[in-house]
Amino acid sequence: YIDNYPTLESLQTSIINCLSPPDSSSQKTADFSLAKTTNNQLINYLRKYRCLLIFDNLQEIFASGELAGTYLSDNENYGKLFKQIATSSHQSCLLLLSQEEPKIELGNRYCHTLKIHGFLEACKMLLQERNLTDEDRWLELINLYGGNPLWLNIIGDAVEDLCDGNVAKFLSCKSLYLGDLEAILERIFQRLSELEKQVIFWMANQETAVDISITPADFPLSHSDLWKGIQSLKRRCLVEKVMETEGLFEDECHSPLHIWKETQSLKRRCLVEKVMETEGSFFTIQPVVKSFGRMLLASEQ
Repeated sequence: YIDNYPTLESLQTSIINCLSPPDSSSQKTADFSLAKTTNNQLINYLRKYRCLLIFDNLQEIFASGELAGTYLSDNENYGKLFKQIATSSHQSCLLLLSQEEPKIELGNRYCHTLKIHGFLEACKMLLQERNLTDEDRWLELINLYGGNPLWLNIIGDAVEDLCDGNVAKFLSCKSLYLGDLEAILERIFQRLSELEKQVIFWMANQETAVDISITPADFPLSHSDLWKGIQSLKRRCLVEKVMETEGLFEDECHSPLHIWKETQSLKRRCLVEKVMETEGSFFTIQPVVKSFGRMLLASEQ
């Protein structure tokens, strides 16, 4: 668990001492106090002993105020180690857990990125344990808060405190309620670069998903800056790529019923086929992030 920013040398020494046989650990400690631990020494141990290394909370070695995955100046050697482990031959596995995606995509079949999305069933169980009412509206509540169990647990308190557990009454609020989520979102926004913040604020004012394959007329920076910001935010899982039709037809939870019915009718008549075939690269932000971005913009005006 990376929390106190250990030097890579110190961390490697700890790992090697842990992997060493009990009868040789004291000798290894003495050896590594005399000679600087290198990446190659750790790789040799990963070849000799089949093991699983887990680095949790990895975002703590990245710099705030920079694009996602930018290492703190004292932690750049971590990136070199990750690359060497990914490209070297060994029988072990390194698992990195992070809110930011490290820049180690190497295009080889031994290095994979798995993005954890919403836990629908877990979220339903969470709401059920709280005995919240209006089960037919639970999916809408889950979608609004990104299927994030932590966020839903926090919002569950608000549903109980403000609406006596009545989900329908809670959802009747005209604006998305954030409550105690604001502190979490504030910490997330503090880590963003100025470019990422500008992209978030711009996307927060868009009613639908945005097509970044064309130059937006109202975006204040260059098209290249937009792409750079989107890519970095995607590495933080704050924006996501969506199907083209999702940007043109809002999902069923948020569209007026008559518009949704007409859209379904047009789909059945194949009158929206041309729209579905149009080329584009559409991105959107989660409702919670959009709401927080709008709140920050309003506070600055």
